[in-house]
Amino acid sequence: MFEWLFKNNNQEITDLLEVITENWNRLQLAALAQEKAVNMIANAIAKSEVVISDGKQRVRDKEYYRLNIRPNDNQTGTDFWYMATRKLLKESECLIVRMRSGMYYVADGFTATSKVMSRKVYSNVILTDGTDTIAIERTFNSDDVIHLHYGNAELRAARQNVLNTYNEAAAALEQMVTVTGTPRYKFKTEANMSFRTKDDNGNDIVLTIDKVIARLKEQLKQSGVTIIRETQGTSLEYMDIKTGIPVNEFEKMAAEINNQCAMAYDIPIDVFMGKITEKSDATNEFITYAVQPVAETISDSLNAKLVGEEDYINGERAFVWLSRFKHVDVIDSASNLDKLRGIGFSYDEIREMVGYEPLNTEWSQDRALTKNYETEGEGEGANPTGSADDLADESVIRSPQTSKHRERRKRRSERTAQILPAGPERG
Repeated sequence: MFEWLFKNNNQEITDLLEVITENWNRLQLAALAQEKAVNMIANAIAKSEVVISDGKQRVRDKEYYRLNIRPNDNQTGTDFWYMATRKLLKESECLIVRMRSGMYYVADGFTATSKVMSRKVYSNVILTDGTDTIAIERTFNSDDVIHLHYGNAELRAARQNVLNTYNEAAAALEQMVTVTGTPRYKFKTEANMSFRTKDDNGNDIVLTIDKVIARLKEQLKQSGVTIIRETQGTSLEYMDIKTGIPVNEFEKMAAEINNQCAMAYDIPIDVFMGKITEKSDATNEFITYAVQPVAETISDSLNAKLVGEEDYINGERAFVWLSRFKHVDVIDSASNLDKLRGIGFSYDEIREMVGYEPLNTEWSQDRALTKNYETEGEGEGANPTGSADDLADESVIRSPQTSKHRERRKRRSERTAQILPAGPERG
């Protein structure tokens, strides 16, 4: 009669159906929230660009092509970094192997030596592409792989919370099989009622209540339509067991899980829930606190394994450039972009910031410095009073030794000499 009562982890008797319903919904919500958080960060990394610089300018060579466009024959750069970031966030590590052909693959499994003071050796590397799996027979040293590590206490706690919820729900589900799979009935009878039947010889036999219930079970198990005759004072009723929870409780549960998951992945709750406004800086906070640490982890590994110590010291860099991920409205940002042009950014650099391809022409790579930050000549005119035309004339590249204040005074003196009549010479 009390088969659907269940003891939880605290050995407290509770309703099994309530435990099943609540924990199962918690499990689904926790899995969904975690999946959403991981996808948000993975999409940000996948939409960014891996930049390679030789110290003077960006380089777009074969290595750039492999890291951004086609890491291997079966994946694009977006698919590759999306899968790598998801694995890094969900498993706290991700191994990227570089084959002799120059192609990159995300390992689905591997074995690494436990060396601390020397370079690790990686073996039993398994690559998976959908349903196809291949085991690489060769071994890799630490220079042949990019072993990413990322994780903190909050992430591990969030994952453990999901596992604990799953374990409790799974334990309850094991006892739920007979409850959900077998119809249940209530058999009502008067206290002093007796049940009789006849044996094969026609003699009356008194049945106990247990034998009566056993006969009812046999009749209910029969295939086809079963008709059970009720005598006066008895009835058989079907028990409809409901497993739902109130809507408001479900909403509270969802909000709680979303808040915990967003906090674990350092994602602003407004961004996580899609409630950002035009004036909100939540997107910048999302990039700063949730995406940038992952990008830094990847950038450091690329510099360590692809660039190397000597080239890094000489100025070569490889890094994840997140500006490609964030949308920039060129109309709204026109004034700010113009200021960048005025302090030395080339036209091509500004185009790349807003997601456009560089023109790679001589004039688009020139730098126009329209402000003078030098110390020489500062005392010649602390508060210049030039016209708008004077300021417009400054949009040229001038020598660092030239004072803009001196040029303005010279132009004003020339215009004054043309307008005013010449005065008497001084003796």
